[in-house]
Amino acid sequence: MRKRPISAASLLRKEYTPSSLERLQPLRQEEYTAVDIHEKCNSLVKKWNLEVNYYNSPPTPSLAKIPFSHRSYYSSLTDRLSIETIKLITASINEVGVIAFATCLQREFNIIEQIEVAIGYRRSDGFAEDVSIKNNLFKIGIGHIVVKNLLDCVRATIYTQATTPHSKFIFDSLDFKEFQGQHPDSCNRIYIPTN
Repeated sequence: MRKRPISAASLLRKEYTPSSLERLQPLRQEEYTAVDIHEKCNSLVKKWNLEVNYYNSPPTPSLAKIPFSHRSYYSSLTDRLSIETIKLITASINEVGVIAFATCLQREFNIIEQIEVAIGYRRSDGFAEDVSIKNNLFKIGIGHIVVKNLLDCVRATIYTQATTPHSKFIFDSLDFKEFQGQHPDSCNRIYIPTN
């Protein structure tokens, strides 16, 4: 059986659905606060039975034996933690192991170097929960949890370079602002704690 080709007219009839990032932007122009996201992150740690840990020296726990895009970066952290000031947040599930991590390099500036959630545990994989912000539903996941815990750990201005719509949504929903000008390491987002 041959598939029928999709016509241009049928593509035009398909309604456009804005991304989470696109829906979040207008809300941030108003009196947006990330409090709801922070509270949801805290409740998800309990609901999903996650263990969230902080490291600033070796040894670091091994990643779970599941697909990670930046496994070699993570492997280099044990050596780097001995000679550099780096904060590492991991999220683990007992039966699986470390399923996500976030790192912040602390030099002249605090810079989030990497966040990663293992394949199978990402929002796009369905590992997410809804949170309502001004009557709009957004999905948050483990990426939000590791970044939120990194913010709690560092408690200072942090820069990052968000390169994908997924990472931009995570950072922007946690109250990072777009950053332009003289920025370290081509960073395009900044978080300034309010208290």
